[in-house]
Amino acid sequence: MSRQFRGDDHEPTWEEVKGLLADPEAPVEQRYRALFYARSRDDSEAIEALYKVLEPETKSVLLRHEACYCIGQMEHGLEGAWKLESVMDDVNEHPMVRHEAIEGLAACGSVDSLEKIRPYLTHENEAIRDTATLAVESLENLKQTKDTDAQRSEFNTVDPIGAKARQHATKTEEAAQRLMDPKAKLSDRYAAMYQLRAATLPGSVSPDPEALKALARVLREDHTSALMRHELAFVVAQVAFDADREMTLSSVQALIDSVKDTDEACMVRHESAVALGSVGGEEATKFLREYVQRPVNHDEDESVVIESCKVALDAINFWSDMTTIEEQPTEGSAITA
Repeated sequence: MSRQFRGDDHEPTWEEVKGLLADPEAPVEQRYRALFYARSRDDSEAIEALYKVLEPETKSVLLRHEACYCIGQMEHGLEGAWKLESVMDDVNEHPMVRHEAIEGLAACGSVDSLEKIRPYLTHENEAIRDTATLAVESLENLKQTKDTDAQRSEFNTVDPIGAKARQHATKTEEAAQRLMDPKAKLSDRYAAMYQLRAATLPGSVSPDPEALKALARVLREDHTSALMRHELAFVVAQVAFDADREMTLSSVQALIDSVKDTDEACMVRHESAVALGSVGGEEATKFLREYVQRPVNHDEDESVVIESCKVALDAINFWSDMTTIEEQPTEGSAITA
């Protein structure tokens, strides 16, 4: 019998979280949520628990990928660098998982991994190659500056490039043009992406509602870098979560189109599906409910996309339940069993 959380209003114990992470038969939505409980715990025991998801018994590419992501994002992530290196070097791992392991090494600041990452600069897989390019640039910069907080964003996530590259103000259209420029360095295009992200924030000097539209437009129109498009979907989710509903309409459709495009890279479709869970709304929910009914037909990439849609739906339901709980009256009401 597989383990499950008892309900959305139940804060799981650490033993329950560990049990889910170690249980390959548990529902993917439950294990996915457990990953992020471990990430928020952020200690040596949490790192050890995340290793369980990277054991051979876990066949889910999505969960293996997210385990690498969580390790890289944690303050104690350096303790897991050896595991990320092992995943990076494993030719039997899905490229999406190996990419995330490389990105995780850069995110946790594993300067000692630099020489092990360099050979991947010429890897045959484009996403792995591009990830290595950003990781080497990031770690070389960290080696010089020693600033371990430089890559942490306003959203408390560690970006693939440092703060110095993100901080230069520019007009929305200029940033969008640089983001679309296939001749520009990948790190410069990422910088433009994060500048557009910053331009959407209420605390920015001049919040620009066109910035989110520009991000969604580039997600639709770029054909040069799957890695960048996958990060675009992630960034769209970050800014759309708190954006005005009217502002999010174009981004929702761009994400839906990305998930539906079977010619698109698996990593982009996955990230777009998960992003729909952050954005929410009727359109996203309707699409996700329909998509999870599709047959997998032993297609590993399609399995990743469908699992991503499942966890996205779980996220929408979770936040909906949280909103309902917050809206319940707190005075003069009775709780019945």
